[in-house]
Formats: sequence, structure tokens, C-alpha cells
Amino acid sequence: MNVPREVAKFAERAQQAGEEVHYFVQGWTGSMMETGAERQRNGHLILTNQRIVFYLKGLFTEVCESIRLDKITSIDRKRGIHGQIIIRAAATILHFKTFSMQSLDRLHEQLEEHAAKAATLVTQGSKTRSPPSIADQIERLALLRDKGVITEDEFLAGKAKLLS
Repeated sequence: MNVPREVAKFAERAQQAGEEVHYFVQGWTGSMMETGAERQRNGHLILTNQRIVFYLKGLFTEVCESIRLDKITSIDRKRGIHGQIIIRAAATILHFKTFSMQSLDRLHEQLEEHAAKAATLVTQGSKTRSPPSIADQIERLALLRDKGVITEDEFLAGKAKLLS
């Protein structure tokens, strides 16, 4: 596979120990008409075995925004003139856009698979530690609802039970 310069820079400068790049897509975050933090930034969305990363390495700038896979609460995909993937984790939202619909579909599929594995590992690992907090349990229910494993009614019933 031909690795773009920006992905090679990520591997050189920002990849963590034990981290493996599984997939990447070229695209952008932000909007062309905005300024500051909301301005358009062209880069790559990189999926590793530990996190999803928006990475941009320019001549004078470097941006590395990431979300750990085990912290993802929802993954939404939208199609239009360009494809969009919106990844949420607690107070963090990563909104990425690309013109490559095929790459976006593959990324979405792999990201959901990796996030589910990471959530399962965290759940299994938590058996030896203290039980998850109510907020963590509600977050997990939301993830299951967003993936279609449980219905909205089941989510609301589970949430009500946790909060009572």
C-alpha cells in the first residue's frame, strides 16, 4: 500500500509505542468559511489499534487530535456531496469529511469494529477493578443503542434503572 507523506509523518512523529496503523482516509475538518479553530484543515483520519486520529503536518503546523477507541460513544456517517463521519466521546466531537465514499464506508466499518473490541476489552478488564460508574454504564448503553444492538426504549429503560 502506498503510504501518503502525511501518514508517514504521523508514524514518525506521533505514533505511540505498540500502536499500529490499520486504515487512513484523506479529507478535512472544519469549514472553508470559518476562522480560528473551526477553519478548514486538510489532513488524514488515521485509525490505529488504540485510537482514531486526525493528523495534519504542514510546513509550519502540526495537528494531532485523537480519541481513544475505548472512549467512543457514537459514530455517525452522513452522505451528500461529500461523506462525513462524526465521532463522539464524552465532550469531544471529531467531524471529518471526505469525497471518497468508498474509503469512508470502509473506515466506518473498521472503526465500529475496533471501537466494539476496545469497549469489550475495557469491560472485561473492569471485572478485576472497581465496577464502572453509572455515567460509564449509561455511556456503554448509548454505544449499544447507537450501534443498533439495543432499541431506544431498551436504552431509556436501562438508563432509568441505573439512575433509580
